Amino acid sequence: MLKKRIKDKLDSILRTIVWYNKPVIRRCIKNPVVIFKMDGGTCSQLNNYVSMKMLAERTGYNLIMDITWYDRYGEGDDSVIARPYNIDKLFHLEEYQTAGKVQVWLYQVLFACFPPRDRIEKGLFGINLDTFTIPPAPCYLHGYFKYKLSEIEKNIWKYCSLRDKEEILDSQNLLIYQEIISCANPVGVHVRRGDMSVEGGYWKVLPEQYFINVCEDLNGQGTMFFFFSEEPQWVLEHIIPFTNICSRIVNNSSFYGYRDLYLLSLCRYIVKSQGSFGEYAYMLNKRQDKKLIAYNKEKLRLWEWRSYYEA
Repeated sequence: MLKKRIKDKLDSILRTIVWYNKPVIRRCIKNPVVIFKMDGGTCSQLNNYVSMKMLAERTGYNLIMDITWYDRYGEGDDSVIARPYNIDKLFHLEEYQTAGKVQVWLYQVLFACFPPRDRIEKGLFGINLDTFTIPPAPCYLHGYFKYKLSEIEKNIWKYCSLRDKEEILDSQNLLIYQEIISCANPVGVHVRRGDMSVEGGYWKVLPEQYFINVCEDLNGQGTMFFFFSEEPQWVLEHIIPFTNICSRIVNNSSFYGYRDLYLLSLCRYIVKSQGSFGEYAYMLNKRQDKKLIAYNKEKLRLWEWRSYYEA
């Protein structure tokens, strides 16, 4: 505790010194950049990466990524809520640069751009990069900066390409892959627990009956349900016993969420939970008959992707 207090005090003193010398430091930066913060799980990483590439193309700014968040929060011991940096395990990405720790610290102290809360658009959970003016370099973009998901969808394949399934999946998941593609009517159900198992400021806990109702409504000949969750035991205890379905629980931990995203994207029906995992699986899905399903009070709701975002 004492060591931490001393460290925090020294950091505070250093920040003060740096801040008061901001004009001098700014002149010494020969190649200023805009640093784009990366954080969150696989879908957040995909959103941030595509947003960054779109913004760089639109503005001409030299954008580089800060992935230091994952040093602190991404590789914890908790396999339920761990969010490691793993987007490059799912995609071949266009060339990009990452900022060093000293550079990140300096930009955070001197050039941080915090979005005003009144600019956060309803339903977007972040600043719309189509309408928000980004300061020129040097600048550190701190917060949830993003384009609308319909714009992300249009540009994913421009900046990303999927790796081969053998690179993404291990032997156990390759068997699940074969089950999904050989199934007449595969239904992928994402049951988000972990960090959203209790109500928060931006989400509500979905009732168990929602998932049970979905299973009842979509069940039929040739249908197989594939459940993806950070807490497979919860699914086994709270959903499966109350249904009469053929099902498989995919048992990947949060460390391997990119595998779940890939497998979920192969299903004909994608049942979403809280967060954007279902939407991104739908974006990556190349089936012509794909459908996205979401919770709407006590009723099953089929979302057509474009009508949802244009409504």
